[in-house]
Amino acid sequence: MKYYEMHEVVYQRIKNDGHLSWDKSSSFDDMWLHGTNIGLKKHLTEVGLSFKDLRVLDLGTGTGTSALYCAKEGAKCVGVEVSKTAIDIAFKNAQALGLDVEFIVGDILDLNLNKKFDLVIDSTVLHCIVGDNDRKNFYETAKRHLNADGYLFINTMISMGDMSSHFRKDYFHYEDEILWSLGISEITKRKTIDGKSYFPHRTLLFEENQIKEFKNNGFEIVNIEIVSESVNCMVALLKLKT
Repeated sequence: MKYYEMHEVVYQRIKNDGHLSWDKSSSFDDMWLHGTNIGLKKHLTEVGLSFKDLRVLDLGTGTGTSALYCAKEGAKCVGVEVSKTAIDIAFKNAQALGLDVEFIVGDILDLNLNKKFDLVIDSTVLHCIVGDNDRKNFYETAKRHLNADGYLFINTMISMGDMSSHFRKDYFHYEDEILWSLGISEITKRKTIDGKSYFPHRTLLFEENQIKEFKNNGFEIVNIEIVSESVNCMVALLKLKT
């Protein structure tokens, strides 16, 4: 099992518990208030874009939190997610809302839909991608599916320096901008730290390194902000470098 395929295990629990989304929303009104949706509306408004008839690709769509929000606002959406269980929930959510969204089970690091979009969304998936090659593949997927004048929207966790107080020390280990986690023995890519076997769980880059990564992968910044929650998130609207 690849490290990011661990989300299938989590989504099975979410389905069994009857939740609508990763953050355990109990209503669609709650789901619309997800940070990605709030950031999308804010930053698209600031550049004068409307959701209406916008062609949107939602990477790491999960149960459709952002794809469904964009569709509700008038966009034409495709959501891609590696977890089949998450996509099953997304379809049910779409049916309950009466919204037409195309949901696809697929690996966003190896994706080619042969379509172009006005907006590609990182549905808080970028911080789930670990390693230079995999992260490069994320940006390549975004570039492959973007119109020349399209936007990439990012909502990703970033490092706050000493992260020891933000994660359980008995389960997580943070070093070199990677959060390592115990558990899920099926994941084959692992690292032994202090005699314990960890898998790569998250990438939490420092703010300046996250910005540098955007630029090194062919994007320029249109808007950017740091949102402080339980951990800091970088919310950014990017365009392809010209």
